[in-house]
Amino acid sequence: MGLSCFKSWKYDSTGHKGNRDVLASPGSYFFLSNSAGQGDEWLKSLNKGVWIPFTGVFGQRLEETVLYERRYGVRLVPLVVEQCVTFIRECGLYEVGLFRQPGRTSLVKELQEAFDSGERPSFDSSTDVHTVASLLKLYLRQLPEPLVPYSHYQDFLLCGQKLISDRTVGLEELRNLLHELPVANFNLLNFICQFLNEVQSCSSSNKMNVQNLATVFGPNILQAKAEDPQSIMGGAKLVQVLMLELIREHESLFAKFPASVCAHPSGSLHATPLKQPHLQPLPCLRQLSLPLIADHSDESGQPATHSDHGR
Repeated sequence: MGLSCFKSWKYDSTGHKGNRDVLASPGSYFFLSNSAGQGDEWLKSLNKGVWIPFTGVFGQRLEETVLYERRYGVRLVPLVVEQCVTFIRECGLYEVGLFRQPGRTSLVKELQEAFDSGERPSFDSSTDVHTVASLLKLYLRQLPEPLVPYSHYQDFLLCGQKLISDRTVGLEELRNLLHELPVANFNLLNFICQFLNEVQSCSSSNKMNVQNLATVFGPNILQAKAEDPQSIMGGAKLVQVLMLELIREHESLFAKFPASVCAHPSGSLHATPLKQPHLQPLPCLRQLSLPLIADHSDESGQPATHSDHGR
């Protein structure tokens, strides 16, 4: 994508006006103020997010949604995900067939349209748990690109093969691959896998063990760009293997520092139980590398620099 050059005016400390060249990409918005004071006011408004266009939630790029929603406070995952998970955790963890039994199609569509119009619909005791679970799956399914981007898909499949042949080495490779994901993807995948581990810990009641959850969520998180049946079937077994590990070993895989992965025997299907249910993503330096919308400056007036510690 090319850049266009514009001539703009800049006031110096004495109030004199001088010109400078400004580069802007096609499709961007370019504002010219009549004074430095007016420009400052505009910048304050922009930093509050009032000028950021809202184009919905479902089907939108994950990073754009996370950045847009930071106008409501710093958060790591989209509001719709956070709200669905909170409701299910409080009202539906013991629901039989959770994530497997479909919700009410009409209500799922109604909730989707509400979120896409900028509303924040509330869930109460009368809300159907399976409908909320279906809404969460729909959000993941409609992302323009899955949480594991298409460009990373083959690397993850190769890691799946390694998990079968040498699980210890495979888990270490999987951890490395996860930490190469885009920040927004990493944080949401961490959040989802931690929650699914909690869901499977109630499998004696909800009948959704780690294998069932991996079957349901795997295709929404890891999928080939080409949707031909051969590609899908060829990777299905490896996707299942990967998703099993992401759920039961999430604590070690997503940790900010390398640790000895709690390697269950290769034939074990039991997940690591959480000592205490919690849904906040595990501490990770990568969470801080997604830039805030607001422009922060240090006391000297120079823009503050941000470094991506997780790269």
